[in-house]
Amino acid sequence: MSVILLLAIATSIDALAAGISLPMLHQPLLPSILIIGVTAAVLSASGLFAGRRFGAMLGACKWRDKMHLKRMNPTVLVLILLLRLTPALAREYDVNLQTRRDVRFHSETAVNSFEGVTEHIDGYVLLPDTTPPLGEDAKGSELHFEVELASLDTGIGLRNRHMRDNYLQVEKYPYAVFSGSIAQVESTGGDTLQVTAKGEMQIHGKKKQMSIPCTVNSEDSGYRVHGAFTVLLSDFDISIPKIMFLQLDNEIHLEVDFAVEPIKD
Repeated sequence: MSVILLLAIATSIDALAAGISLPMLHQPLLPSILIIGVTAAVLSASGLFAGRRFGAMLGACKWRDKMHLKRMNPTVLVLILLLRLTPALAREYDVNLQTRRDVRFHSETAVNSFEGVTEHIDGYVLLPDTTPPLGEDAKGSELHFEVELASLDTGIGLRNRHMRDNYLQVEKYPYAVFSGSIAQVESTGGDTLQVTAKGEMQIHGKKKQMSIPCTVNSEDSGYRVHGAFTVLLSDFDISIPKIMFLQLDNEIHLEVDFAVEPIKD
C-alpha cells in the first residue's frame, strides 16, 4: 500500500504542475484536458504492458535477485518523487501588475518615425532555490514573458488598425512571447545587476533565438527590469508597410520596463 501511495503522489505532482501551467500558457481548457487524458491513458497502458512483460522475464531470476528488486522499489520511488518535487522548490517571481509596466517600439525611416506603446506585459521568472536571489549563478533558471500585441497604441487609430490587422495579424497571433533562461549575471556595484537572458522569441508565428541584455535593480521585495534590444521584421515574416502614415524600418528598437515580485504563499 505504501508503494501505491508513493506512486499516486509522484504522478499527482505532475498533474498539479500541468494544471498550474495551462492558464499561464493561454491554452484552451477542454482540448488540453482531452489531449493530456488520452496521452496519460496510452502511456499508462503501455507501462502496464511493459511491466507485465518485464515481470515475466524476471520469473527465471534467482529468488535472491527478485527479493533485492523488491527491496529497491521504495527507494527508487522516493527518488522519483524527489525529482518531481525539485521544480516546486524554485522561487517564482511574477510580473507585478500593480506597478508601472511599459513596452514600446520605435521605428525610424528617412521620411517618418513613430513609436507604439503598451502596458500589457505579463510573465514569470523561476530561480533555483539553491542560489541567492538573482545571484551570479542562475543555472536552472526559467523565464517566460508575453506581450499582448492588440493593445499596442501608436497614437493614431487608423494606423493602429492597419498595424494590428494587416501586418501583425493579432487575431491569429495575439502575443509576442519570449521564453528562455538567465544566461549571465554581472554585478555593477550597489544593487544594480547586468543580466543577459537567452531564449526563443516568437512573433507572428515565427521563432528566433535571441540574447536580451537587461539592467536589474532591487525594488521593494522584488526587482525592476529594463531591457533594450532590436528585432528585424524580416526575421518574423512580417511585411514592411509602405503606406505613408505606417512606414516602418525593417529594424525595430524595443524597450521593456517592468517589475517582478515574489509570489505570495
